[in-house]
Amino acid sequence: MPWLRNRMEEDPEVYPLYHNDFKLLNGKLLEHYDCTKEMRDAISDETGACTQTPPGAD
Repeated sequence: MPWLRNRMEEDPEVYPLYHNDFKLLNGKLLEHYDCTKEMRDAISDETGACTQTPPGAD
């Protein structure tokens, strides 16, 4: 996305906003796919990851 890169280069304040939005989206995706507990366990143990199948992927 060249337009985003250009915008971030022109305005340094966009960079933290973009990354904050990205973190919020990741949290929402973890909740949506019901992986929040598994991700916490994976981060603390460094041995696992989300094993839930996304809805409609069966």
